[in-house]
Amino acid sequence: MSSQQPAASLGLAEKIRSAQVRLSLIGLGSVGLPLAMAFAEAGLTVAGLDLDRRRVAAILNGEPYITGIEAAVLRRQVEEGRLRVSADPSILAESEAVIICVPTPHTRTQPPNILSICHAARLTAQHLGSQALVVLESLALPGTTEDLLQPLLEVQGLVCGRDFELAYSPESLDASKKLHRLRTAPKIVSGVTANARELAAALYRHVAAEVVPSASPRVAEMGNLLENSFYRGDIALANEMATGLIVETQKLLAASKRPPARQRARASMPAWLDKGEPLDSAVLHRQVTLAREVVLIGSM
Repeated sequence: MSSQQPAASLGLAEKIRSAQVRLSLIGLGSVGLPLAMAFAEAGLTVAGLDLDRRRVAAILNGEPYITGIEAAVLRRQVEEGRLRVSADPSILAESEAVIICVPTPHTRTQPPNILSICHAARLTAQHLGSQALVVLESLALPGTTEDLLQPLLEVQGLVCGRDFELAYSPESLDASKKLHRLRTAPKIVSGVTANARELAAALYRHVAAEVVPSASPRVAEMGNLLENSFYRGDIALANEMATGLIVETQKLLAASKRPPARQRARASMPAWLDKGEPLDSAVLHRQVTLAREVVLIGSM
C-alpha cells in the first residue's frame, strides 16, 4: 500500500517535492522537448503544448526530431502516459506548474522576438490553475519576466504573489546537449518572490544536478546575457584562430589542452553566432519598453 498522500490534499510545494504536481510545458523545440522528457524520466507526469502539429505527431509516433533524443525513451514515456502532448491549448487546463520554452529567434542586429512569449503568456493565463507556478525558460532580455510576462499574466485580474507565482530559469546555451547539461551543469533559478524562487528550485531539483538560486529574475536574465556574450566570444576567438592561421581546426583544438579553450571551442557553428557580435543593449531596452507599453494598452 502506497504511503503517498492524495495529491488533492497537498499544497503546491509538497506536490512539487513529491512529483505529484500537474506540470505543463509550452514549446517542444530544442529546449522544451528534452526538458519535458527529463521531468517525465524523473517520475513526473508532463503535458506538452506545441502549436506545430507535425511535432506533436512525431512525438506521439516516438520519432524524435532533435539531436540527442533517444527514440526508445520517447516512445516509452508516451506509451506509459508520462508524456502527453497536443496542439490544443486545452491540455494546459488546471496546470499547477507551467514552464514556457517557446523560441525567441534573433540575429546579430535584431533582439529576440518576444511575440511567442506574449502568446504563451495569454494561453497560460487562460488555463492557469489556482496558486500555480509559472516559469519562463525562453531566452529573455533583462526585464522580460517582470516587465512583460508578469503584466500579461495579470491582465485578467490575477495578482503575482497572491494568485500565482512567477519565476525565471535561463535555458541551456547548447540546446543540442540539453539533457547532458541538465545532469551536469548548475541550473540558475530566480523568482519575483522568495516563494516563487523556492518552488522553482524544488521543481528543477528533479532534473538538475545542482540548483543555484539567483537574487531576482532581472539578475538571472542579465547573468544569462553575460554568459551568452562570453560563450559567443569564445566561439569567435576559436573560429578566427582556425581561419586566420594555416592550421587544421581539429589539430588546433587538440593542442588546446587547458580550459576554457578545450571546453568551449567549436569547429562549426551558425554564421551569425560565429562572429560573436554583441547585440546593442539600447535596442534590447527599447524592445522590452515597447512590449510593456503594448501590454498596458491592451489591458485598458
